[in-house]
Amino acid sequence: MDSQGVATGSGKRQRLAHRRPYRASYPAHVEPLMKRSSTVGPIASKLGTELRPSSRRKHQAIVDAARQVFLEQGFASTTMDAIAASADVSKRTVYKHFDDKHALFAAVVKMLCDKVVPPTLDELDIEASEPVTVLVRLANQILSNIYASEQIALLRVVVTESQTFPELGSLMYEQVENTESLIRDYLLTQQKKGVINLPDADLAARQFIGLIKTDLQLQLLFGRRKRVHKSEIEKIAQTSVELFLNGAAVR
Repeated sequence: MDSQGVATGSGKRQRLAHRRPYRASYPAHVEPLMKRSSTVGPIASKLGTELRPSSRRKHQAIVDAARQVFLEQGFASTTMDAIAASADVSKRTVYKHFDDKHALFAAVVKMLCDKVVPPTLDELDIEASEPVTVLVRLANQILSNIYASEQIALLRVVVTESQTFPELGSLMYEQVENTESLIRDYLLTQQKKGVINLPDADLAARQFIGLIKTDLQLQLLFGRRKRVHKSEIEKIAQTSVELFLNGAAVR
């Protein structure tokens, strides 16, 4: 800085050198996914310090744009140029936040998976409600999530890419495992009360999900159906739960 308090070129370079990099921060369980290397390049998001507000907004704009482009065009057909254009940023800015297309796709999958986190047992109000009420409520939520057009589009892309990018499939399957765990825990509480009788709660939880899904997820996935109406979801949830509980009734 000169005698009049004006920053010199050298002083400016020193301050820039001490700035924190604009990097995304991810939860610990996602970090191994972002760091994996493969034949198609490193899958590594720029982990680091928390983003400043302006950079955080830009980061989210990139992820939102990537979600739209990936789900519309698929992974292979999507380019970083297209994502940058959709986010209204430069491609250089995209690479400041994500090392490559795989890291950005992983961030999109993580964001969409986080949207369908199942409720907790406390949120289901299990003490105040009968099993049929709790399970119908839960079935409606599960079906609304898995039949959502965004989730179907994501599933198509992840299934296509899971052979070369298996961590994405594992990340998405966590949704299923978390839901199975919730159902299993609830069934065990009811079994302890003597309300239902199940020899294998883990298997019963998987059977419950299989029962309520019917074949509609596959019809949506293969384009045989465009959408499932709310009234149809409610009917499937009610009849499936009744069938399930009849099979688990204490005799």
